[in-house]
Amino acid sequence: MMATNRYMLQFRLILLLLLPFFSWGQDRIIDSLEVLLQDETLTDRERIIPLSQLALYYKNDASKAIAMGQQSIDLAQKQRDRQYEIYAYSQMGMIYALYGDVPKSYEYLTYIQNAIKNSKEKDALAFGYNNMGVIKLLLGDQEGLEDVYTSLSLVAKTDYKLLALNYSILSNYYLSDVDSAEKYSQLAVANALKSHDYHTLCYAYSVRGVRYLAEFEKTRKPELLDLALMALEKAAAVYNQHPGYVRNSAYINIVTNLLYVYQFKYEHQPDPNYLQAVDRYTKQILELPMESNEDYVINHYMIRIKSAMIRSDLKAAEALFLELIPVVSLYPKQFRNKYELHRQLALIYEENGNFQEAAHYFKAANTYYQQFYDDKYTKTGQQQNAKFELAKKEIEFQENQYLMLIGLGAVLIVLIFLIVFVVQFTKQKKEEVLLYAKIKEEEAKNLEIAKINAELHAQLQTEETQRLQKEVLAKNIQVSHKNEILLHLKQDLQSDIPIDTQQLNKILKNENLLDKKFEEFERIIQQTHPEFYSRLQEQAQQKLTALDLKYCVYIFMQMPSKEMADLLHVELKTIRMNKYRLKRKLRLDKAEKLEEFIQNIV
Repeated sequence: MMATNRYMLQFRLILLLLLPFFSWGQDRIIDSLEVLLQDETLTDRERIIPLSQLALYYKNDASKAIAMGQQSIDLAQKQRDRQYEIYAYSQMGMIYALYGDVPKSYEYLTYIQNAIKNSKEKDALAFGYNNMGVIKLLLGDQEGLEDVYTSLSLVAKTDYKLLALNYSILSNYYLSDVDSAEKYSQLAVANALKSHDYHTLCYAYSVRGVRYLAEFEKTRKPELLDLALMALEKAAAVYNQHPGYVRNSAYINIVTNLLYVYQFKYEHQPDPNYLQAVDRYTKQILELPMESNEDYVINHYMIRIKSAMIRSDLKAAEALFLELIPVVSLYPKQFRNKYELHRQLALIYEENGNFQEAAHYFKAANTYYQQFYDDKYTKTGQQQNAKFELAKKEIEFQENQYLMLIGLGAVLIVLIFLIVFVVQFTKQKKEEVLLYAKIKEEEAKNLEIAKINAELHAQLQTEETQRLQKEVLAKNIQVSHKNEILLHLKQDLQSDIPIDTQQLNKILKNENLLDKKFEEFERIIQQTHPEFYSRLQEQAQQKLTALDLKYCVYIFMQMPSKEMADLLHVELKTIRMNKYRLKRKLRLDKAEKLEEFIQNIV
């Protein structure tokens, strides 16, 4: 009997490795997700994750689960956001892995890998690699362990939920390695506590309990049962304290392992308290509603069978086996469970001395064992074929990429030649345009210079003409003055009045000084005020005579009126009269002074 129980313990531990991964929550979470999806204001992007989660929750209804998963994938593809694609593909791949559909599972593994290659979001990558690892391990592909380690290397240090899940997977995988199982189960519980996620914490405590049960199987140390009991009861407490947040299937797994602990403790030391604990947990399970999930049904029956066997009630155990076997026979797969159930019943018949029935069920067990291994090898072949197809597609993809790179290289070379040609041609044309523009600019400059030279030449001619005219005018004034002097001398000579030699010398001396002074002043006027004469003519109402201009020059020279009268040999009143007439010719107001006007005319 003891051998039978021990074998059943190992069978239960194997189930625990796989089942809790997918029991993320219970009715409250499902209800909240369904309410969320009914919200019409929810965007397509916001619907992706709830749809994917519900698809996994509804895995017992294949058509509904796949439809919701595909809807999530369609929305994720429309978003063109790789992290959402990773999530949607991961959940769909998980569903197919739970159904045991190897080709479909590996098909979605390919989709996950492609999405991961094109994503840079570390959180999404960590989630994707975790799910790839779980999918592969579900299908018996040990390469999934490498993906779990990759997920650990990428996951954020504050993503306690994903850290706890990765460590739980590693703890389950390394159950035969006590040190590794201890390390990883401790890390799983520590991170689960920080996550504040009830299911993650419940699962981590369960993993911790299984780790001690596995070591007990090897060493038979009674203290390990106490440690296992402590961890499993903590898991049960989380379930009971937070109803609706941990799935019933997860609690059934916890109770299954609790019964094994009490079985061994009772065998070591028969204590009625142990039987009471077994009855209490069994009663809790019986009060749970039955679900359609195959594993749930099997585990539900196995708890009742285990409870009967602990009490050595083989009749009750036999009846439960006979009740469960027809139910399980309807399941298309479950070869391992069918084998175990028939073998356990055969051992009961053998122990009771009913060898005929024992032989019948041993034979049936062998048949299912063969089917189990055939199915296992078939799945292994499918795995290898799927991996081969993946590798083939990867090679084809790389070859296509290589060809595409060659094509791109050729196009790039042509483009480079075209670009070089266009650049050179453009450069040449630009240089020609610049050269033509420069020639035009030089021509324009030459034309401008020629125009300026012509204008300067004309200006010089005009200025020279004006200068000569002014010089002639000044000479005329000087000649006119000389003629007046000569006229006065001639009149004096013709008169009978005797000539005063001294007076004559004085006149000649004054004229000589005046000539020098006039010539010097004329030179100064020509150099400093070449526009003097022209401005006087412009101001005059009628053309000024040579005598008028002479008066203007004398006034500009600031010559006093008396000196002017002596020089011109006229009376002072004549000078005043001529000044008055000149003032009127220059159109000056009565208040304006002639002297000031002439001084300021230049």
